[in-house]
Amino acid sequence: MISLSWGVASDTGRIRKNNQDSYLADGAVFAVADGMGGHVGGEIASKLAIDVFAEAYSQSQSRQNIVEVVQKANTAILSRASKEPKLAGMGTTTGINFIS
Repeated sequence: MISLSWGVASDTGRIRKNNQDSYLADGAVFAVADGMGGHVGGEIASKLAIDVFAEAYSQSQSRQNIVEVVQKANTAILSRASKEPKLAGMGTTTGINFIS
């Protein structure tokens, strides 16, 4: 049996005052989202993406189609930005990995 240990480290860097990084680490699914620097709401976009991933890939270890889940995350980000014009243009990069 393989045992995994993991940790998370994040830094705002030298320019930003707020951290735009979000993550998910539940032992079966690991994801990171890094809000796009220079865009308003990067921290919101990254959190929305991780929230969608967490809902789709919970401890039940379901394996929903990754393309569909990324599309759901994108829709959530676009929807939030359309409701709050000050967040127009917000975005995030994402990465996800599954442990079988």
